[in-house]
Amino acid sequence: MICCAVPMGCSAAPLKGADTPIDVQREDVQRWLDAWNSHDMARITALFTPDAVIHQPQNSGPLTTTTMQPFFSMVFKAFPDVHFEPVGVALGHGEAASWETVTGTMLGPMSEPATGRTLAPTGRRFSHVAAMRLVYAPDHRIREFWTIWDQSALLAQLGLPSAATPSRSDASAGPITHDDVARWADAWNSHDVEKVAALFTPDVAIDQPENPKPIDAAGVRPFFGMIFKAYPDFRVVVRQAIVDGTAAVSVEQVTGTWSGPFVDPATGASTPGNGKKFDHPGAMVLEYAPDHKIRHVSIYWDQLVVDRQLGIAPK
Repeated sequence: MICCAVPMGCSAAPLKGADTPIDVQREDVQRWLDAWNSHDMARITALFTPDAVIHQPQNSGPLTTTTMQPFFSMVFKAFPDVHFEPVGVALGHGEAASWETVTGTMLGPMSEPATGRTLAPTGRRFSHVAAMRLVYAPDHRIREFWTIWDQSALLAQLGLPSAATPSRSDASAGPITHDDVARWADAWNSHDVEKVAALFTPDVAIDQPENPKPIDAAGVRPFFGMIFKAYPDFRVVVRQAIVDGTAAVSVEQVTGTWSGPFVDPATGASTPGNGKKFDHPGAMVLEYAPDHKIRHVSIYWDQLVVDRQLGIAPK
């Protein structure tokens, strides 16, 4: 969503301490989808590094490659026809975001480790969009994985009761909603850098790869003020918003015209605009604090598409 105009292109920043990240390919994500649609746990396990961390919302803590096997085996028994149909993918340097339409029929019992509930089969079908964030090792295996979907909507489709929500003394500390994502998009489309800065916590980290390190609160105004000058007609349209708890994914169509200078924060070099337009999809993974301000952002889109549209020779 936050576009760039230097020859490197755009992708999400690698994890601290990671090995030299790979350029993730569509084939890597397709291999992921094919494995899940096979329902073959050995094939799925082979996607991950031995020390992989799997963040799955029905579990109270991260899974390992060992603990994920009984959980996902249960899921395949509960939903023997579960299927992942790709909707979109955004590739980064060492990471990717994928969003899919997931369908299935609840024909077996489903356990919820986070709540201790075992839910009897209802025979009802579900269809919803889920977002996946995939962090890759240099050998193209996955070392960290997040999945985000709207759990309340899923339970409603299946005719199941929602899990009890703990009471909170602060009413503003409720779950993230589509209104939070709409407020995100409205701020960017306003081109008001103060409105954008107000979205974030004081300790925010924004993975924007043209910056040598994640953008912090002090860096928001100078960098994104420059972006609004480089692309004065910059606009985002939210095509799909996926919310769950304190996380959200905004799948967006992003457009603009490179009309002003883009200053590379890594080198200080200024590249004048060339009048070319961009129009591309992107996925923003947003992590919220209890006060509904954003404390971490990961940005994904296909850098080769953006480079080609802006007339930049990719490296």
